[in-house]
Amino acid sequence: MNLIDIILLIPLLWFAYKGFSKGFIIELSTLIALLLGIYIATQFSNYTSDFMIRKFNLTGEYIRIISFIITFLGVIILVMLFGKSLEKVIKVFQLSALNKIAGAMFSMAKTAFILSVIIYIFAKLSIEDIFIKPEYKDKSLIYNSIKKIAPAVFPIIKENKEKVIKKIEN
Repeated sequence: MNLIDIILLIPLLWFAYKGFSKGFIIELSTLIALLLGIYIATQFSNYTSDFMIRKFNLTGEYIRIISFIITFLGVIILVMLFGKSLEKVIKVFQLSALNKIAGAMFSMAKTAFILSVIIYIFAKLSIEDIFIKPEYKDKSLIYNSIKKIAPAVFPIIKENKEKVIKKIEN
């Protein structure tokens, strides 16, 4: 294990701990809330804007930004309330331990993907070797495994993006 492994392990272990603390349901709800919030706010905040203009007679250059924020926050609140409700059901069925373990694993996977995206960007910008010496990369136990995640996931995201958008719109 070298310095690169330690640098990569710190966020992996920290977010695994955070995921364990929150549990899988809240971790997943947070991710869904963020992604769905961005999507719905970009697609439908104009309805919020129109409503605010009609109901409250608001005008101005900031109305679109305010309506985006309101729509985004509304979606996040609704999804998180659903997640909290689902988590209470899980507690009733005494599945909290499984929820916590799955939360740690999910959060660690999410963090590994984010680290992989950062490494991928560094590689694409040809600055990877500036930050990480090749001899450290070669001797690292986890660097190359993490580096492979984003290039493996990107084609899957690209392939399924249109299908998901069509399902959401329908």
